[in-house]
Order: sequence, then C-alpha cells, then structure tokens
Amino acid sequence: MGLISLTKQLIPIISYSRQDAESSVIEPDARCEPRMTRGHRNITYRLLPVTRTRAKQLDRLAGACRFVWNHFLTERLATYQFDRCFEATYGIKPQASSTSFYTLGKEFTQLRNRLAWLRELPFAPVRYALKYQAET
Repeated sequence: MGLISLTKQLIPIISYSRQDAESSVIEPDARCEPRMTRGHRNITYRLLPVTRTRAKQLDRLAGACRFVWNHFLTERLATYQFDRCFEATYGIKPQASSTSFYTLGKEFTQLRNRLAWLRELPFAPVRYALKYQAET
C-alpha cells in the first residue's frame, strides 16, 4: 500500500469550536477592549477505502498504532511508578529515562523485531504514533 495512493483517499473535515474565556456575557463598554476568545481547530480525516482488502489493511494499521501507543504508554507508566516508589523508599531520585522520539524509535525497532505481525506492516505510520507520545 503506497503512501501516494493512501493520501489521495484522505478527505479533510475541518471543524472549528470557539470557547469564551468567561461564561457570562458582558456588554462591551467604550472604555474597555473587547474580550478575546480562544479558537480550537480540529482536523479529522475520514478514510474511504475502495476495497475490502484496503479497509482491512487500514484497520490493521490503526490497530498497530493503538497497540504500539498503549505498549509504550504502559511501559512509561510502570517506569514512573517504580521511580516514585524507589524515591519514597530510599530517598534517592533515580536517573530519569529519556522519552525522546529517538529513544522511543530505538525501542520500537526492538519491539518490531520481536513481533512478526508488526514487521508485516509499514513502520513509518506506526512509529509516527510515538512522535506524539514523545511530545506529550
């Protein structure tokens, strides 16, 4: 499944939602500036596969992204809880492990080498899920 053929089938759906900083409505006064509102922009892509085979491939790819995200999130949470317990018990703060995209990418390569079904899928979209995890 080529990336070019996949991107031709993406349909962007852009939705905007506006949230006011305050819930009450205040009439503007000549002495004060108008209130600023924050706008949030969401872009949602709807994938429309042409064939059932393509739909199954996209479903497997989405499942792999979820699996990798949850696997590394669980791993990070376990490390965090162990570090907190270690610090509370011994009073020594352990050296923090890196959660950069580079280190997550290296760990993803090791995970991909262990799991045969993950090797069958393209690695770039699945690994890209880790980029969002590294940024958060």
